[in-house]
Amino acid sequence: MNELRSRIEKSERQLASIFKDLKMNRTDIDELKGKRDALNQQVKERVAKAQALRDRRDEINKQIGDYKEKRSGINSKTQELFFLELRTSRNSVMSVINSLTEV
Repeated sequence: MNELRSRIEKSERQLASIFKDLKMNRTDIDELKGKRDALNQQVKERVAKAQALRDRRDEINKQIGDYKEKRSGINSKTQELFFLELRTSRNSVMSVINSLTEV
């Protein structure tokens, strides 16, 4: 009979120890869940900010593309004007040369 009582008491102590460990682990789990939730919130905020920055980058890149197209058009017109001026100057020089050779 005493042996059964001592086995029961020993089992009860083991159960108490196990429940104590479970309670401590549960507390740790709750703390870890809180940290996880806080980090997930930070991630959500940073993802939103990153998306806003990507959108802004895309807008700027589009503006850059528009400016490059305008620059290309201006460069083409400048080149056309340069060649026109060059042809006009050449024609003037040729006219002078022709008039001098006719004399």
